[in-house]
Amino acid sequence: MRTIVLNENNLVQDGQNNKLVYRFPNSILFKNTYVALQSASLYYSWFNISSALGNNVLSFNFPNTLGVMTTFTITFPDGIYEITDINAYFQFYCLENGLYYTTPVLSGGQNVFYMTIEVNLSRYAIQINAFTTPSSAAGGNPDGLIAGFGTAIPATRQTLQPIIVPNFNRTVGWPVGSWTGRNWAGDGIVVNTTGDYLGVPFAWNDTSKIVSYISPESPQVNPNGSIYISLNNINNPYAIPSTTIYAITPTGSAGSAIIEKPPQFCWNKFIDGTYNQIVVTLLGLDGSPIAIQDPQMTILLAIKDGDEYGGK
Repeated sequence: MRTIVLNENNLVQDGQNNKLVYRFPNSILFKNTYVALQSASLYYSWFNISSALGNNVLSFNFPNTLGVMTTFTITFPDGIYEITDINAYFQFYCLENGLYYTTPVLSGGQNVFYMTIEVNLSRYAIQINAFTTPSSAAGGNPDGLIAGFGTAIPATRQTLQPIIVPNFNRTVGWPVGSWTGRNWAGDGIVVNTTGDYLGVPFAWNDTSKIVSYISPESPQVNPNGSIYISLNNINNPYAIPSTTIYAITPTGSAGSAIIEKPPQFCWNKFIDGTYNQIVVTLLGLDGSPIAIQDPQMTILLAIKDGDEYGGK
């Protein structure tokens, strides 16, 4: 058995860090020859929210000073996000655009946001809570909230409306669509009850004027929870893609080291032929090359002839 080592020096310099080329000193005949992953180490550094994945856009309606809804669209920067990070960036966007309120200074001067995106662990779902804004009508703003950037309070109480767009919908487990805002009167919803709106379960609380939506599908926060190791000289009829020899799954948080050592070798037969190089490619779950941000990686491949160790 022989071992070959591929590391960042073998990377194709295209900025993607997903293809490693190992060139043999001389052309080598592979006949009845097998290969297996011996070990792999790299960092969890591929984005789960990005323009390339097309899942980086979220829209919502927010009432203007006349109580009429205005649509805002957030484009998330490419990155590795948990749901808490998505919620934090939503709040950052609202701060930048004045889409928030503050409590009076005597009450602490706290910023108040009118939507939260959070994990509902017991339901294995993503919960979106949409809050009702204050209004300038008499008694419509009992907490004395002040609009962000000194703009006027809306004339009517309205509930922020999330609009779930394609691809981002899979991240949060929601169907594509717009959820009509609920005004202070309830907008046709029986107060303090639960129900279903456009296929999405909701609960309306008439006291706090909050409507909570629960995602009806399992969220896919990371569409590439695992990545495939692919080898160009392999043709495995049982695998898709047919060049797959192993799958790696991160177990830590973003930026953490991934150290993979298979408990036993899973041998794959090389296609018989003469080769001057082998190419290792890191693929996403859809079978396409996945961009890796950190080029530091080491992949060890074990190669053996079929007659070694009792093989045929």
